[in-house]
Amino acid sequence: MTSPLLAAAAVYYPIVHNYFREDDFVNLYFIENYSPARFLITVWAEHSLVTRNAIWWVLHAFVGTHPQPYFVLTFLSHLAAVGMLFEALHRLTGSATTACLAASLWGTAAVHEEAIGWFSVYGQLVGTVIVTWMLLRLADIRDGDGFGGRAMFGWSLLVLMVVTSFGVGLGIVFALPAIAFVLLPRSAPWIRLVMMFAVMAVVSFLLYSNLIALNWKLYGPFPHLPITAALSVPRALFKLLGLLAGNGIVALHAGPFAKRVPELGWTWRVLVGAWVFLVLVTFVRAPGSHRRVMLAGLALAFACYAALAGGRAPYFASGIQFQHEARYQYAATIGLATMSCVVLARVGARLRPSSARPMVGLVALVAAMVLGERFFAPPINHHVSERLETESVIGAIRAEVAKAPAGADVYIENKRFGGVGPLLSTVGMPWFPGWAAVFAIFFPDDTVDGRRVHFVTDPAIVKAGEQGRRSAHLLVPRDSRGASATPLAH
Repeated sequence: MTSPLLAAAAVYYPIVHNYFREDDFVNLYFIENYSPARFLITVWAEHSLVTRNAIWWVLHAFVGTHPQPYFVLTFLSHLAAVGMLFEALHRLTGSATTACLAASLWGTAAVHEEAIGWFSVYGQLVGTVIVTWMLLRLADIRDGDGFGGRAMFGWSLLVLMVVTSFGVGLGIVFALPAIAFVLLPRSAPWIRLVMMFAVMAVVSFLLYSNLIALNWKLYGPFPHLPITAALSVPRALFKLLGLLAGNGIVALHAGPFAKRVPELGWTWRVLVGAWVFLVLVTFVRAPGSHRRVMLAGLALAFACYAALAGGRAPYFASGIQFQHEARYQYAATIGLATMSCVVLARVGARLRPSSARPMVGLVALVAAMVLGERFFAPPINHHVSERLETESVIGAIRAEVAKAPAGADVYIENKRFGGVGPLLSTVGMPWFPGWAAVFAIFFPDDTVDGRRVHFVTDPAIVKAGEQGRRSAHLLVPRDSRGASATPLAH
């Protein structure tokens, strides 16, 4: 188990120096501007996020806006997923060597940088850690461990955590009944687990749907497309599903060179075709126990990609290239790595190398993965530009405050904040009102050095901010500046 952990740590330790980006700022603003209850049930971009939001709220209560603790948590969560994936694959295939290779391949894959290095995506890491733990426990249950009522209750809670962690969680919970069905022998635990997972899949979908309805009812309409909208664009749905899966295969197995493989180019097609061919041949020739592991991996990967494609197909049909979003590969590639592990196990069984050679080869391969990712993959993006822009905005606000007489109200022209991304910095101003939102995140109250701060902005943005604890007082329309206001910042 040490090799995959060391490999993943060597590749991804620098990510602890990341800074916030895009939706991270939105969530930090929501924590400051709204009640904990509202933040917890916030549905964002079709993602149900209660679990992730609860973790974020607690972490923010302890560390505030210091970025490093957030990314230390994502780094450690990734290592936890790598370790449990290794243990699960070892138990399921019976081969420590191939489990080590597969877990190292997954844990060092450059495609995971976005998921690990963007805290808004942390819910997907939570769901992945849970599902790898479940795979490990299913291997134990397959080998004779029991599964009683107390365990059923605990697992049910974990399923609810998965579905409320990130959008892909909905796919994972629908895969779980199939995974338990194929992995476990027919027994009392098999019946309990399959039935529990099936019931919880229905409960999870109802919970997801009702969270969206509740959010809409309490806080007004927001941009949202139901998953069923994908059925109106079936061609786009299946194309996106295929591209996500193909890109996942290439990203996982081409390692640091994956970004140099053009989508749908001949190299891409050869890699995907060769992998599919090897999986099919292995499935035909493998014993029943290994076939069941491959089916479990297929169920997990397909369900993850189907959930993502279902949520994004209408946008994909309009030209948005969602198949390139690296964060969508984190959980799904667990399923791909599981199938690849069985392929490697069958190849290893046929070669039957001496006991010394596998260890030497294993160390060499894992070392090659680490060196390849460190020297040939694109460097980790620490989002320095977002850090610099944030510091610049904070400095500009302080400079405007310093110009005002002691005790005066300060009126600052509200501006867009590029660190939140091109979409939210323009049409998303009602949800993230630019400099005013940055002020709310990084200043504990509306008074700085004895001067009350206001941000002058469009009336529509003021209207949208009336429900907020901070925005209701920070935002003022352009025609409401008093005589004591300082000159606007330009």
